[in-house]
This record gives sequence, structure tokens and C-alpha cells, in this order.
Amino acid sequence: MTFCVVYVGVSHACEQSGFTEWLAGKISKEDEKNKRCEKEWDDAVKRCQKLLSQPYPSRRQTGGHHNLMDCARGFVSEECGGNPID
Repeated sequence: MTFCVVYVGVSHACEQSGFTEWLAGKISKEDEKNKRCEKEWDDAVKRCQKLLSQPYPSRRQTGGHHNLMDCARGFVSEECGGNPID
């Protein structure tokens, strides 16, 4: 097993071990998750802005919340920082 400690660039040993491919895949997956989470939050905030702008917003839709972020959290997956699902 090869351990890679890289401060600048990628060492030859890291390239041979497959570390760079693993890291590239990990970063790619994180980028995808970040983009998905950002979209979830954008959609949730827009939805709650619309709901909370009504004179009597539905408690069922807003979770009984009267502020934007608490309402939005109910429309975002737990993985992206939304409310936990039981």
C-alpha cells in the first residue's frame, strides 16, 4: 500500500497507486452533490417565498414556520441540510 502526502503537485507514487483517479472521482461526486444541494435550496427558498407571501400560508406546506429558512428546510433533503426524515 502506498500512502500519498502531497504538498504541491502529485507524486509519482500517488499516480501509480490510483490515488489521483480516486481523488478525481471523489471531487466529482462532491461537486455533483453540491450542485444538487444548491438547486434543492434554491427551489425550496422560492417555494417558501411564494407560500409565506400569502395572507394565510398553509401550516401543512410551511411546517407551521413563519420564516423563510425554517420553511425551506422542510423541502430540502436531510443529506443537503434539510430536516431529518424519521
